[in-house]
Amino acid sequence: MSEIPTHRKLAHLSPGELGELIDQYYAKKSIASLISRFSIDCVPSQLYKLLPPEISPESCPNCGGLMISERRARSTNNSLQKSGFYCRDCMHSGFVGCRCAYCQGRNRQKTNRSERHIIKAADLTLEQAVALLSFISCYPNRNVRHRGRFSPAKILNTPFAPSGDYGDNVITRLIEAGLLRQNNQSTSALGFSLHNGKCLPAQSSEISLTTDITPVLIEELESLISQCDWPMHWFEDFVDVAVNLAAAECKEFYKFCAAERDFPPIEDRLIDPIILDALEDFSPGQCMRIILSGAQYASDFLVKRSATPRMAARYMLEACQRFMDKARKERWELQSLRRSFYCPRSMISVILYDHILQTNDQGLNAVIALLQLPQKG
Repeated sequence: MSEIPTHRKLAHLSPGELGELIDQYYAKKSIASLISRFSIDCVPSQLYKLLPPEISPESCPNCGGLMISERRARSTNNSLQKSGFYCRDCMHSGFVGCRCAYCQGRNRQKTNRSERHIIKAADLTLEQAVALLSFISCYPNRNVRHRGRFSPAKILNTPFAPSGDYGDNVITRLIEAGLLRQNNQSTSALGFSLHNGKCLPAQSSEISLTTDITPVLIEELESLISQCDWPMHWFEDFVDVAVNLAAAECKEFYKFCAAERDFPPIEDRLIDPIILDALEDFSPGQCMRIILSGAQYASDFLVKRSATPRMAARYMLEACQRFMDKARKERWELQSLRRSFYCPRSMISVILYDHILQTNDQGLNAVIALLQLPQKG
């Protein structure tokens, strides 16, 4: 642990005491008693965030640096979590879809192999399975068996993904994995465009399924889903896939609430940490409730203090954080917010929850780490 700086609130502990604190915390000893015993200045729900990260025995395969993993709350179902190790030097990650230079190079090597690799449904990551089925579902008039190119529809009642860069990133990873391809006549970087989460034409651009996406593969995929016969790595992927989707939905709602009040845009790097922090302990719908409350407080601040819209936009961030901290400390029973008409449910959400998890839109009302997954036989 000497290579990792200790949080200032734990700096008074010796290495032995710090190790004992970590062991006792995950042994589910009373958090309040641990805080008292080790003289730590924090609320119980935040203790795990002060703990130093776990260090992997393996070095980074890219640069040889230290691979670390942030501590998770002990209430999290760790059996459903991936290791989460990442390199603190080059940011290579153990997560599926890592886009560091090292992993992108490996993906290109796999894509450029001359021999044909037959993809099986169980080979797909959960994100790839959800995204492929969502992409196909957005074009109901096309038949995968005809292998036609998918020309983006002009009007879609259900968007592919929440607005923002989430959908672009998902499609990009499908292209990098060789599951979608951009056609030669494409005039844009990705061969398509997403506007507010909807696939729309980018001049003459089109994308298509690769020859690896066969009718047999789709049938295998549908069989795995209908029989709840998930590959083991889907269980490991689920929390990350669900959190990424929920974070995109909450960020879309945050930006809608701010724009509705004519607040100027705030950088994603300021919004993302608050949303991810909220999703540790609150459902996506509760997170939206926190965001709406923060927006309302910011509106009051704008009027009562004669503030500028930019000041109100900053205040909204702070109000969300304060509301969330107080809700945690006082153990509020927050009611989940319903989906806004202006932030409609995406096809990715429909596929993940209605078809794969078979819970309909109940994921909006549940803390992601506590969702019940199918039992692996």
